Amino acid sequence: MRKDMKSISELKDNIFVIPTHQRGYRWRNDNVEALLNDIKEFIEEKKPSINQKRVYCLQPLAVTEITPNKYNVEDGQQRLTTLFLLHKYLFKNNNDFYSFDFESDIKGIRKSYLTDEIDNTNYKDQSDINLYHIGWAYTSIKEWFVNGLGKGCEEEFKTLLNADSKHDSIQFIWYVVDKGKAREVFRDLNYGKIRLTGTDLIKALLLSKDNGLAEEDRAVIGQQLEDMQVMMENDRFWFMYQHSDPIYHTDRMDFLFNLTENVSEDDYHHFPYLAFSKFNKAQKENKLLEEWGKVRTLYIILNDLYENPYYYHYIGYLVNRTKNFTLRYWIKLYEDESKIQFLLKMKQEIKEQLPNKSIGQFSYGDDSQETLRSILILHNIETILHVYRNNKKEYGSEQEFERFPFDLLQKEKWDIEHIASQTDNPLTRKSDWDEWVESTFDDFSQLKSNDILKKAYDSYYKEPNKLNFNELYKGVLAELDKQLGELKINDSDKDKLGNLVLLDRHTNRSYHNALYPKKRRTIISSPRYIPVCTRQTFMKYYNKNKDIKMLAWTKDDFADYMNDINRKLSIYFGSEETNNK
Repeated sequence: MRKDMKSISELKDNIFVIPTHQRGYRWRNDNVEALLNDIKEFIEEKKPSINQKRVYCLQPLAVTEITPNKYNVEDGQQRLTTLFLLHKYLFKNNNDFYSFDFESDIKGIRKSYLTDEIDNTNYKDQSDINLYHIGWAYTSIKEWFVNGLGKGCEEEFKTLLNADSKHDSIQFIWYVVDKGKAREVFRDLNYGKIRLTGTDLIKALLLSKDNGLAEEDRAVIGQQLEDMQVMMENDRFWFMYQHSDPIYHTDRMDFLFNLTENVSEDDYHHFPYLAFSKFNKAQKENKLLEEWGKVRTLYIILNDLYENPYYYHYIGYLVNRTKNFTLRYWIKLYEDESKIQFLLKMKQEIKEQLPNKSIGQFSYGDDSQETLRSILILHNIETILHVYRNNKKEYGSEQEFERFPFDLLQKEKWDIEHIASQTDNPLTRKSDWDEWVESTFDDFSQLKSNDILKKAYDSYYKEPNKLNFNELYKGVLAELDKQLGELKINDSDKDKLGNLVLLDRHTNRSYHNALYPKKRRTIISSPRYIPVCTRQTFMKYYNKNKDIKMLAWTKDDFADYMNDINRKLSIYFGSEETNNK
């Protein structure tokens, strides 16, 4: 199978035969309009530079050659026919385009309708289902230009249809299939067995025996491709550089090729094969090995950044927390700057994105969830790096380091969790009320000896409604606060960072606003990843006092946790010790 790119204008004077094993034309109005709208959007987009050509890439057109300039169409009939109808409408009676033959159209009725009659008949009058759909599509095109979004766009569309590959153009991926494999390819294409990605085409080009490369070069490239693809499938590596997955869900290697060829996400959306077209051009200019060298060099840089604990965490943070992160810019800095300067610029970029106020001023009620999430993520990152530095100092040589899981951050949608429960009760279901009451009175058995709470407890089980539960809930929190005395966290501090951690949504939802002991048990025994700072809060890591209260998050815990956040993030916010113990 040979693959290439062909502009629409290069298909002129060709005859395309639709075999009998293919169904007829079946595109409806919404299919036609979607294509026209997409082409219009392509026309209206600004060029990245004056001299850079753009390509609107269509899905593959798979053909088998019958004679020169005459082909059987194995796949792509719908788009090929729609573009014929578009040309027919725009250029009226000018038939200087490609044409069709139909194996099942012995009398030539369909060909005659397409060529001579379509503009003068009503598609609703057609009894032949093929003519009906062809006429309907043509009418949709006409209506789109006369009364729809295409009004006034005829000349731009004409220019694009006539353009060759040296200019902005519409192009098919052109598959020429061996005659003996035509039916097999038709089946595979229609059942989705052939993955139509830019990477597939580039790999085929790089490994083809007639691409001009030596056999040993192809063997090395093949092994390198395999190794790189394995790494790109590593989620820890992938989400360091990608804040989301949908654009490259088909083949992650597309990301690497696009980055090499400076293909933007917008360009990739409209033309997923732009990187392939550049490789195709390089092959024709005998520069294929040089083009591959660019990919390999870029991959090595990405891997070097991944293996460095500081670069991994700071770039991963910026990618995940920055809307318009430009990886190309940071790669250029990495190549041009010293290691110290590169590190300082990353930290400065992080600092500039954060609000200019002290740690103690942030609050769950006043600041956005995303701002608080950024600070908590950064505290986890700096904690991991702090451990790495200490281990390196103690053990000497380079040590393995814990990686903050940017992949899980994306997949699990972490919540911001209050360590000590808020006074407000968010529970609404009876099953959750029952679970809360049972776990609370198991953990704090002394509550059963309190007459007021015993009465509220009995009232709830006699009539388990929201009113009775809220009375019991507030009564329990008030009694526990009373027992803590001076160690109780001030209500005004419950929304501050000293009482907030990151936790995956599943774990957070699983304990239904439970009190500290159950939260602690759930988190310590959880099989899921628990962020390092969340783990340390519930292990009472920050509180260095001898008398530690294991059944509650106290004022001492709050203050020591706040002090750790201040110390770890002092480079971003300045340092301020918390002394409200």
